[in-house]
Amino acid sequence: MRVPMTEYLMIDLNSERWLCRVCGHDFGDARDTYKKGTLIYDRNLRRDSPPPS
Repeated sequence: MRVPMTEYLMIDLNSERWLCRVCGHDFGDARDTYKKGTLIYDRNLRRDSPPPS
């Protein structure tokens, strides 16, 4: 059974997984925070971004 949690997030109670409501992407174990599944990669903003003008 899939339960909507937010506009873009749902939880699948059968598999205990967080899922995207738009594309079905699996964000990870529902016993943990879904935010870990949204992290693409860490980066150093001081190194990777130009300073503001």
